[in-house]
Formats: sequence, C-alpha cells, structure tokens
Amino acid sequence: MKIAIIDPCLFTWPYTPLLCDSLSKNGCEVVLIASRFQFSIEEDTKKYAKLNHFYNKTFNLYNKPDRVFLKPYIKGLEHTYDMFRLVSILENISPDIIHYQISPIPFIDSIFLKRMRKIAPIVSTVHNTLPFHGDDSILQRIGFNSFLAKFDHLIVHTKYSMNELNKMLKVPKDFVSVFYHPMLDQYIPKNILKNFHSPSKSTNQQTILFFGNISYYKGLDILISAFGKLSKDRLNKTLLRIVGSPKIPINPIKMLAKEIGVEDRIIWDLRYIPDEEIPLIINDSTLICLPYRHIDGSGVFSTALCFGKPLVATKIGI
Repeated sequence: MKIAIIDPCLFTWPYTPLLCDSLSKNGCEVVLIASRFQFSIEEDTKKYAKLNHFYNKTFNLYNKPDRVFLKPYIKGLEHTYDMFRLVSILENISPDIIHYQISPIPFIDSIFLKRMRKIAPIVSTVHNTLPFHGDDSILQRIGFNSFLAKFDHLIVHTKYSMNELNKMLKVPKDFVSVFYHPMLDQYIPKNILKNFHSPSKSTNQQTILFFGNISYYKGLDILISAFGKLSKDRLNKTLLRIVGSPKIPINPIKMLAKEIGVEDRIIWDLRYIPDEEIPLIINDSTLICLPYRHIDGSGVFSTALCFGKPLVATKIGI
C-alpha cells in the first residue's frame, strides 16, 4: 500500500516521522510531503521518502526558525502556492491513501481536499479538537470544522477527542476512530540512562520540570503561581526547571516569578532542545509538571511516562 502523508509545518514532530517509519517497517510505501525541519538535522537512515515541498522560499529568506516580522504572512502566502502544486505531486505519486496531519490554515486547505479525494481516500489525524489550542490567529481557526468534515475518516488519540468531534461535527460514530498515542520511548538510550547519576537523587534537592514549547495553553504562569505557594522550607529544597522554546513573550512570566519571590528557585533554559539532551533533562528531574489549560493528549506526557517519572497534570483531556 502506498501512503502519502502531508504535514506542512511538521507541527507533530516527532510523531510524524515515527508514524512514517512504523508504516514503512510494516510493508507500506510511504512518502512524507512536508517541509524542512529547522530545529535539528534529520536522520538519513529513514526508511521512507520525504519531499521538502512546503515553504522553501520562506526558509531561504529567513534561515533561522525565529518568528520575525512579516515571516508568518509570507509563509501563509507561500502555503497557498504550495497547496496548488501539491495536487499535481499527489497525482504523480498516485497513493492509495492520503493522510493529512495538522493544517496550518484550514480554510485554505479545504479548497484542495475535493481534488485530493479524486486521487485517493483522505484521512486526517486530529491531534487537538481545539485548533492550535486557541493560541494562534483567527485566520488559523476559521473553517476548522468544515475542513474536518470533508475527510473520508478521522483519527484521534483519545475517547475525549472522539466525543468532542462527534459533538462538533455531528457525524456518525464510525466516522472517527481512536488510535491511542504511542509511548515515545525513542529518547531512551539504555546505555546512557543505566550509568547516569542524577544529582537530585543523591541530595535533598528536588527538581520540578516543565518541558516543551512554551505557549499560553501550556499554563506556565499557573505552575509558577502554584510553585510560589510552597512552604519556605519546601522551596529551599526545590528547583523549578523550565526547558523549552518560548512561543509567547516570556518577560511577563519572569516578572510574575519575581513578584511572588521565587525567581531565585527557577532555572530558565529557553531554547529548542535537541533529541540527544532530552534523556538527561528528564532523568535529572524529580517530577514533571503539565499545568495545561487545554489539551487532548500530550507528547511530553507520553515521553515522561517512559522514564518512569511521576507527573502532575491538570485534569483535562484524555
């Protein structure tokens, strides 16, 4: 079976490459149509084909992944141009199934789904039932429901997501299938963790870890406010380590930490974390905190579980 997987912005990294690799190992011929991954070097050992079709002109103009002036608008214009070209590429590939991941601009992509359906059945994995968790621009949320309704079938990771989609789209129950999110254990190099000595285990010092891209829906401000309510004795024995790339202004959150008097108990590591550092960062924590305002399922959650770390999370999704 030949499967074309479309993931323009690679929002679901590393889920998408792992899916492609797994399908390839199970006898499918997979072509991933996406963009260059700007945060790290992709492995040459992958067992599937990858076309860096989207945003090449934008990436050549802005050679760093930072969100800078006019970049989102130029990228949006190029996205429309790339979608026009995508249909011809799919016709040449002639897949048996077209699998769409997250659409960056649903109302634009909806225009092309009808033409795609003439090539092959189209399915989509809906990773979150609230597009972009309500954080991004209105343009990126317009037409989300009508976009999803145009597919032949939808896949979600939780029963919560299935129930939400059934209410949103008013579709038959068999229109949505639940495939539970896999545990992301690819970050566990056994030879490293076996010999790794964590300072937090050998002293009274405890470390709370907040890990991943920092967006409003991730609730970092909620975590810092709660952190400030610890007793003085507990605070003196606890560090809050914040590791991830900010997608929102970070200074107001730092000011919050200063106002409640916990800035000296916080370690800020504000950058995209390469894969090889993830095992040490997670293993060096006492627990991982996920104070999200909204989520259907979490890749950080699926990763942390593989390390046997306790998690404190808001009671949402799943």
